[in-house]
Amino acid sequence: MKNVLYLAEIAEYCSRELRGVRIPSEIYAELLSAFWQDQLAVVHVQNLHPIQRLNVLKAMNATRYLIPDHPGLTLVDCAEMIPPKVEQHPDGRWTIDRGVYIVLSPEDADWTEGIRAAAYYQLAKTPLDDFHELQKLPIVGLGATKEALAACCDLVGWDRPRFWFRNERRRPSAARRQREFEAWFKQIVSGPKQKTKLMYLAEAIKLFSGLPRTSLIGSGPETPLKAGSARTVCS
Repeated sequence: MKNVLYLAEIAEYCSRELRGVRIPSEIYAELLSAFWQDQLAVVHVQNLHPIQRLNVLKAMNATRYLIPDHPGLTLVDCAEMIPPKVEQHPDGRWTIDRGVYIVLSPEDADWTEGIRAAAYYQLAKTPLDDFHELQKLPIVGLGATKEALAACCDLVGWDRPRFWFRNERRRPSAARRQREFEAWFKQIVSGPKQKTKLMYLAEAIKLFSGLPRTSLIGSGPETPLKAGSARTVCS
């Protein structure tokens, strides 16, 4: 098995591993969403050059006037250009706008952190078919190394797919690890506090390294438990 695969290849192999219980397009959408959420590092498959989501966003913006119409989304210069979701006409009829709009000013130098975050959030929910055919090409070309997929799985709580990690000892499921963490945390809360909050947090990170960090951050004797979400790609 190669050390780098297209995201579509990863999705196909995962679907086969699950005997078609989850279709490739569903898994591919999750991988693409992980990229937009900065959870999966992607590369150009041919030369392993890292691809940053900001650069993909800039490319979309640079071609917005050459590719003005995406099937499922519209780029607008400012929020004021987004039409109302529901509009009543003088004759009594109502119009419901189900369009998806992403606010991006023409000059990327004007983008604030909030504008970028909002765009990434929306793109993480956008399926590939909602992009124009010409815009699909660079997205379809995205790939991930074995190490990057492993890091992503560990970050978000997915089980590592066996087709690429078959020689590894199978880890407990993310859901089971979450339950183990919650039981450990309850013991800490109910017992005497012998360590500082940071010491407990460091111990949790060491004991439950397979859980998403969001499940552990904020936990400790003085703070409530933040439940994590256990999702899997190939399970």
